[in-house]
Amino acid sequence: PQQLQYPAQTMTPVQPAALQQPQAAPQQLQYPAQTMTPVQPAAVLQQPQTAPQPVIPAAPVSSKSFCPFCGAELNSGERFCGRCGGKLK
Repeated sequence: PQQLQYPAQTMTPVQPAALQQPQAAPQQLQYPAQTMTPVQPAAVLQQPQTAPQPVIPAAPVSSKSFCPFCGAELNSGERFCGRCGGKLK
């Protein structure tokens, strides 16, 4: 097997932190002063006043029954529809 050759690496000496020159402190940025405006609590929400709605009476309940097969009106007590002959309950 052929041996690979790598380029020589050069090392740069590093000074210990105690011997390094002190760097200038980063410049402090100045921002304009911000003023805070107090916020008042939201007013209690009220429902708008509306005129009273008229009471609509419920439609009268119909005692009529109809054939589930053809829709014909049935007389009480019938066991079969008079129009289509369907068997009723």
